[in-house]
Amino acid sequence: MPDRKKNRNPGPGRSGRECRALRGYPHGSWSLPREGFFSCARCRWKKAWKPPASTLEPGVPRAKARDFNRILRRRDRAPIGVLAVLVALLLGVPFAGVRPARAQSEDQIKAAFLFNFARYVEWPEDAFDRGDAPVRICALGASGFGEVLAEVISGKKIGPRPVEVRRLLDLSEATGCHVLFIGRTFVRSHEDAIGALRDRPIFTVSDRDGFAAAGGTANFYRADNRVRFEINPQAARNARLKVSSRLLRLAKVVNQEGD
Repeated sequence: MPDRKKNRNPGPGRSGRECRALRGYPHGSWSLPREGFFSCARCRWKKAWKPPASTLEPGVPRAKARDFNRILRRRDRAPIGVLAVLVALLLGVPFAGVRPARAQSEDQIKAAFLFNFARYVEWPEDAFDRGDAPVRICALGASGFGEVLAEVISGKKIGPRPVEVRRLLDLSEATGCHVLFIGRTFVRSHEDAIGALRDRPIFTVSDRDGFAAAGGTANFYRADNRVRFEINPQAARNARLKVSSRLLRLAKVVNQEGD
């Protein structure tokens, strides 16, 4: 029998044959170098690259085409956008900040975070009038942010509940809000806002420094040119809110001053 061709660059500790035998794409980490070979990042075994065949072509195994396309998708990452922010939080991807891209503004990033805060917080039953009542995300003292918030959240639902956006002019209008964003242009101090909303089932968020440490539920801050957020778990408990541990893992957890 003719000798079989040896696999290119089998790599230390694992033969090319063994690597190939592990159902197509072992180790979960393949790259597509410019020279035209798939390369296993762990054992460095290579195989020649060919353009992926369509899964609709006769005689092409669907599993192979699907695996091939998955590798290509791993290589060609799309720029992080608002959708990526949502997916990252929903899947629990361990990063607490997102670097703003050209196609999105900081307000869009904050709006996406607010939506996901609502997904990972449980309210007491008396916070809703009925089972299908909307989750209300409100904005106060943030010029122009309400429009961005409405655009990002438009048409979304959390379970059976639609998500509703409200733009407020005063704290007295916060009744019925479940998430309340208090912007920098709010004329009163954040201590006044926290005092007025104390013990009410509202997840309060601000972009003012020290808001969470002063007794607010969460606040945005910037670090390394990224939007990040802090959460005060005690403030959430005082408001009878249950914050998911998955969300807390993404946040910088702060304690209320004086505790």
